[in-house]
Amino acid sequence: MTEAHPLELLIRSLDQTEKRYFTVYAKRHAIGGKNIYLTLFEAIAKGEAVDGDKIVPKEQLASHKHYLFQMILKAMRGYNSGKDVENEMREILSDIHFLESKRMFPPCLKLIRKGQRLGELHDRFTELLSLLDIERRLVKLMQPDKLLQEMDRLEHVRKDIIDRMTVHYAYIELYDRLFATLRKQLRNDRQTTVQYIQELLAGPLLSNPNLPSSFHSKSYYLLGNAFCYQLLEQYSQSKKFHVENIELWDQTHTGSRVSPTNTKEP
Repeated sequence: MTEAHPLELLIRSLDQTEKRYFTVYAKRHAIGGKNIYLTLFEAIAKGEAVDGDKIVPKEQLASHKHYLFQMILKAMRGYNSGKDVENEMREILSDIHFLESKRMFPPCLKLIRKGQRLGELHDRFTELLSLLDIERRLVKLMQPDKLLQEMDRLEHVRKDIIDRMTVHYAYIELYDRLFATLRKQLRNDRQTTVQYIQELLAGPLLSNPNLPSSFHSKSYYLLGNAFCYQLLEQYSQSKKFHVENIELWDQTHTGSRVSPTNTKEP
């Protein structure tokens, strides 16, 4: 059986709304009187053969398929724009870079503040560090007389972000390790596993409720405790941490956060 071309797989994966969006997008970007790419797209979407000379000359088909593939990706970036935090952060960074290139520093700084608020709300530590690097460049240009003072402030912020990110990923690693290995170990060697769980519960990640500082690290702290107590068959204690986790999500819930009652993990 001949393996399907990546373009064909991509088009088949699109739902009807995405296909309609691309159709409108392609019509806006038509070249000349004939929209070759829309014709090629529609033919593949219908499952028609496109390897002859009907749509484009056979020797040009490969390059047209490649261009259409890139065109669909570009259209889908627009389709998904603003639908989730990752895309919104990416758009903010893109706008900041553009404004910086035009030396429009005040609106650039305003967007940095918007990105920082969004990044703090959703624990987007990598983007927060990128925003801080841009802010550092702007400070050199906008506030040269306060450079040393601002550099000290920015360095303090950077260290705080890195510290919180380190703790954040420590909890993710702990939870993933628990989820992936302990159930199997518990069946094979309960005594050793119980001892390991008790050591985890006594360790700083699960015994110190003040250690997690980001939203997700707090959630992983609660889930890690709940999972450990569940494995120890201490179900009332496990339920207590599960309830606290749900309360945490309820207290900090925004339109872009998903309730943990509908997900396996945050």
